[in-house]
Amino acid sequence: MSEWLLIILLLFSGLLLIIIELIFIPGTTIIGIFGILSILVGVYYGFEYYGRTVGIYILMATTVISGISLYFSFKSEIWMRFALKGTIKSKVNEGLFLGLEEGQEGISMSVLKPVGRVAFGEKIYEVSSLGMYIKEKIAVRIVKIQGHKVFVEPLKS
Repeated sequence: MSEWLLIILLLFSGLLLIIIELIFIPGTTIIGIFGILSILVGVYYGFEYYGRTVGIYILMATTVISGISLYFSFKSEIWMRFALKGTIKSKVNEGLFLGLEEGQEGISMSVLKPVGRVAFGEKIYEVSSLGMYIKEKIAVRIVKIQGHKVFVEPLKS
């Protein structure tokens, strides 16, 4: 009787570990490998304790039950409860330079060599000079805005 209990426990725990692998830990990890090993050891003990005929029945039953449970779980879309349904529609740095336009003037808050920070109004932005060194606290003007980069030049005094 204890042999049957051991075999059923190994097969059930192996199937449970594989389901945990599929639901909570995607990819092939140690949990899924332990699940497969547990099922294989359970089938092996079936052959070892009860002979070839019972071992084949245990192998067939395990294969059929595993296949049916996976088939119906995917068909019934039970896995969809664990799937993320939300999508992100925004983009990185979207609207970052909203309100800035060419010709706008500001004050450099750090040294630009060629990248630094410039204050335009109340906001501080990371900008690039056109390859020149610009000291701190110098008035600058936006020359062009290209994608996610703002290019400035010092104002002529």
